[in-house]
Amino acid sequence: MEYRYALEKKKPMAAFLHSDPGTISSKQCEKTDEGKAKLAAFNNLIAKKAYKKWSTPDGLGYAVMQGIARLRKTRPGVGWVRGDQLPSEETTTELLRLRRVVEELEGRLEAAESGPPPGTEGFAQSDDRIPIEFVVTYKNTYASYGAGPAWVFDVERTVNQVLYAIGAHMLDEANEEEIGQGLVTAFGRRVREEFESYAAGNLEEDVKWTKQRGGWGRTRASTRGVHTVVIQLFALGVIAKSSKKRSVKDSSIYWSLTPHGQETVMKLRAVRRPGYEFSDDEESD
Repeated sequence: MEYRYALEKKKPMAAFLHSDPGTISSKQCEKTDEGKAKLAAFNNLIAKKAYKKWSTPDGLGYAVMQGIARLRKTRPGVGWVRGDQLPSEETTTELLRLRRVVEELEGRLEAAESGPPPGTEGFAQSDDRIPIEFVVTYKNTYASYGAGPAWVFDVERTVNQVLYAIGAHMLDEANEEEIGQGLVTAFGRRVREEFESYAAGNLEEDVKWTKQRGGWGRTRASTRGVHTVVIQLFALGVIAKSSKKRSVKDSSIYWSLTPHGQETVMKLRAVRRPGYEFSDDEESD
């Protein structure tokens, strides 16, 4: 019988005996003397090992759940598979090959996320400078009301300065308008100073008129300037297009830091312990 076979094979078992067999209805008991004798012998065999008693159907269900949970914890097994369902040698070999492929690809993905992508060595990065186009509007004798002509020019900043300036905006995500605003916040004052220095030597009449009329107009990063920054950071693997879903009415392009970008910004902006330096990265002015 199965019970004796399990004993011989030392299989984990859970046994359950009624606590008061005399209360069981005669309809649910053995009818013949032979059957009763076999049941008594089986009960005696079970009683030689550990077993649980029960008296109600609910009590039996609870005891079974407890027994199975205990066996899973104390006697974990490897399970079983029917003989006709065992994978062939070819299938097993293919599964092992695919497992190695998956492990290799996971390793490549981890390496890609923790560092710049291959082939970026020739791109400007870290302390290399990139041009960012800004626009300054100003008032002159031909535009006494409102903003006059616009001065369009490039300013150079290092890649690390740019990341320092706008990296925090993309810890979650930022659209290109927000990136442009971040560039103005970080570099706008210096851009205005450079423009005023240029205007003093080249636009003397306009400078006088501008001072009389209340000063310069607004400073902003041009669309071209924002795109230069976005493409450079994207090429270096520090930002990627955000995959968040949003309203169909929102046509803006959103960007967020990659794991490599997050690590880079953290090293640039996190407050450092006294005397400890990650690198000599240049910071925003």
